[in-house]
Amino acid sequence: MRINNYKHYNRSNNFTAVNKEFLKLAKEEHAIMNTVSGDLIEKLQYKILTKKILPQDGLDTIDAIIPYTKKKYQNLFEPLIEFCKFLQNKKTTK
Repeated sequence: MRINNYKHYNRSNNFTAVNKEFLKLAKEEHAIMNTVSGDLIEKLQYKILTKKILPQDGLDTIDAIIPYTKKKYQNLFEPLIEFCKFLQNKKTTK
């Protein structure tokens, strides 16, 4: 499901898999704090690290969550984006 057009990376296809749990949490946090918390980013990173969420799905989820984040905090996603890209490259080089 396509959520928005804000993309951090190049995609070879148009399919987008967004983790609905994290999208719901982002919407709830945005309603309360007008941004998302670092805790949400850490939870997403943990799920990707433990392979409960695929790196590509993590990137799609980040793209869906970013609009709910204040502009000045959006750079907090960069290490997670790079981490997902690293895992994708690691997977393709095997």
